[in-house]
Amino acid sequence: MRTSIGTFILIIVASIAASTIVISSQADAYPAEFSASVSLSGYERTLVAINGTIVTAHVADTEEKRRQGLSGTNTLSPQEGMLFVFPKDDHHSFWMKDMTYPIDIIWFSAKKQIVDIAYTVSPETYPESFSPQTNARYALEVPAGFSSSHNLSIGDIASW
Repeated sequence: MRTSIGTFILIIVASIAASTIVISSQADAYPAEFSASVSLSGYERTLVAINGTIVTAHVADTEEKRRQGLSGTNTLSPQEGMLFVFPKDDHHSFWMKDMTYPIDIIWFSAKKQIVDIAYTVSPETYPESFSPQTNARYALEVPAGFSSSHNLSIGDIASW
């Protein structure tokens, strides 16, 4: 009887340890060099890869999150951004309301191919809006100069 209880306890401890390992590996999916400087509660994060560069992106996948965007934040680290996920392809527009720093805006097709880029869009452009030349499903906001410094161009493919 004692052997059965001991074996049962060992199985439970092993199961808890395995769960802890899985949780730890998910947390390690974001290495220190890709940590976020913007603190946005309620936003999931994903890693976006473009041309061998990784960006830690906060995911704006609801109307409320897309409306808020990066407005009211103070900065982005060099490898950080916000990924806007739209329910359908369209000419999704962006403006710089309540922004305090310039950004690049990169639009992607449903196949995650770059369809347009707005370079170094500054807060002073508000209330002007910026739209892609063609329909897009996603947009990625990154620090100003990111697109040029990483040689991004229309046709490049991203993954996330």
